[in-house]
Amino acid sequence: MSVLTIPLALTSMSVLAQDHQVTFSPSLRLTETITDNVDLSRGSGTGGNASSKSDYITGIIPSMELNSRGGRAQGNLRASVASLFYANNSNLNTSFLTFNGTGSVEAVEKFAYVDVRGSESREVASVLGVRPGDQVTGRANQTNVRNVGISPYLRGHFHNSGVAELRYDINSSSASSGSFQRMQQQMWSGSLVDETAFGQSGWSLAFSDNQVSQTGRRDLHLQSARLTLMSRVTPQLQLRVIGGGEGNNYNSSNTQQSTIVGAGFDWKPSAFGRVSATWEDRFFGPGYQMSGDYSTGPFVFNAKFSKDVTSTSQALSATSLTTAYDLLMGLLASRYPDPVARDQAVRTYLTNQGVSTDQQIGISQSVLNNGVFLDRRLQFGASYVGLRRTTFMFSGYRSERSSLVSQTAALGGEFINATRVTDSSGSLMLNHRLTPLTSATADMTLIRTQADGSATTPSFTNKTRRATAGLSTSFTRRSSGSLTYRHSRATGTTEYTENALLGSVIILF
Repeated sequence: MSVLTIPLALTSMSVLAQDHQVTFSPSLRLTETITDNVDLSRGSGTGGNASSKSDYITGIIPSMELNSRGGRAQGNLRASVASLFYANNSNLNTSFLTFNGTGSVEAVEKFAYVDVRGSESREVASVLGVRPGDQVTGRANQTNVRNVGISPYLRGHFHNSGVAELRYDINSSSASSGSFQRMQQQMWSGSLVDETAFGQSGWSLAFSDNQVSQTGRRDLHLQSARLTLMSRVTPQLQLRVIGGGEGNNYNSSNTQQSTIVGAGFDWKPSAFGRVSATWEDRFFGPGYQMSGDYSTGPFVFNAKFSKDVTSTSQALSATSLTTAYDLLMGLLASRYPDPVARDQAVRTYLTNQGVSTDQQIGISQSVLNNGVFLDRRLQFGASYVGLRRTTFMFSGYRSERSSLVSQTAALGGEFINATRVTDSSGSLMLNHRLTPLTSATADMTLIRTQADGSATTPSFTNKTRRATAGLSTSFTRRSSGSLTYRHSRATGTTEYTENALLGSVIILF
């Protein structure tokens, strides 16, 4: 698959759609970054031998946003090409593409559908290295990561309330550098669900066959089947009991079988909130999927807590909290299930609060490891507009991951010298509208990474603190600018300090 997958899919949707609406919004961003440590290296004043290097980096970034919405098709795409020019070291000059898009087509009315998704972004190559605050500093620990996928599926009904689905999903992930190898993940899945087959009780049957392929490594397989019995105790509460089996070849070329036993519930205490939880006894021990969200008036909150088998392809397909726009798109998913309608609501909200859609909030959650691994992850986000002209946004996550595969199919990357890697971060942003045209923004981000060593390698911990403060203003209806100061400090094996001044101008066409 190529980077054209998403644009071509959106074009196809426009042809298929009835009474569809398409909007196209180009823009140009001009940036200037002045930093006293462009490499985020250990400075001479901190006990190291290397000296930090200052630089002036100019960025020219044309962008476009495309939204397609119609009776049988919808999708959105954000794409940009960044050209960066370094005044003191022209060897670092570079250009790269970033994009993020999703789309859905109802190919045959109420029966056949196709979902497409794709992204290309600059990601941290390893969470064990330096953690830059942008795409122009700390380039040695950054890489371009591409993730594209397509998922055709059939959906129909049986009896009065049953739903049947058969889906095929193929996903491809690759990076421009580092130890991460090109990965292809294919999964067949199917389900039969009838929640009211016996009045207030029902059942579901689901299966999946997942294969991960990488060059020079044996294919990894995971098959599973589950039977779930469910009962609605009250209109707000449904209980579930789960039984099934699974098999995998993670530790041996022969498939190892095991049983699945579990339980769960779905609770919607009010129109403003909901909670869902599932616990299972799996081949790796206890596994769980828990989530909750609540929104009322000025407050929006959601959280997810899980422990499950995952891969880089799956992690990249999940929402990353990197900007105010990304955070709110995740927070408002339950309130606006339609992604296009949610996009419009988020942009209106941010515009009214004087917050840029590109305002950083949190950090990217890259997981560039080969094969599959066990990930125990907590992720949460919140937005609160309780004071006049003031907005608070908070996001955080904690990811604890360890290898699931045998030594002959080692994950590489972060797991070359570590048996377990724990990565956590919290970020708080405050935005205050000073005038109808000007806003002040401040945020603080804390990052902590710990690698548990083996019998031959030591454990270590890295900590990064990053604070920014700045002003943004609108010059005209279609142009705006910002000026931001940033201070970063890291301790541990990647010790450094950095001060930077960032300016940008955005022109909408």
